[in-house]
Amino acid sequence: MAPVLNWRGGVRVIAGATYDLILFLLLWILVGLPVAVFMPTYQCYTSRAKVSELVLAAASARPAIAERIVKAQSVSGVGAGIHVELNRRAKAEVVTNEGTIIVASDDPPAVVIFRPALVDGAVTWKCSGLPAKVMPVMCR
Repeated sequence: MAPVLNWRGGVRVIAGATYDLILFLLLWILVGLPVAVFMPTYQCYTSRAKVSELVLAAASARPAIAERIVKAQSVSGVGAGIHVELNRRAKAEVVTNEGTIIVASDDPPAVVIFRPALVDGAVTWKCSGLPAKVMPVMCR
């Protein structure tokens, strides 16, 4: 870089540096700031998608349990002999005598629990699970 010999050269250097700084700030505002704000929202996206497969696995046993509950008009003893069809994510399953469905995975480590209830002659399901941050919206 040649030395600045007069004041016009110095002004050009300062103007060029200012231009570069303004361009950098505009790029940060247009690209960097939205990424910094919205990126934490998508950090758990992949894990939630994987846990959603557990919800689908549990859905295979829900109709049989719901049918038994409506027929017996009680949740007592409706889960006996029912099993969940495991998929590639669901590694373990348990169906209790009261019809509660528990499905677990190891990638990511998560447990999804569906509890049936008889309300006015209709079966409703309550979903919960751990860890809460990777649960789908319906299970939080």
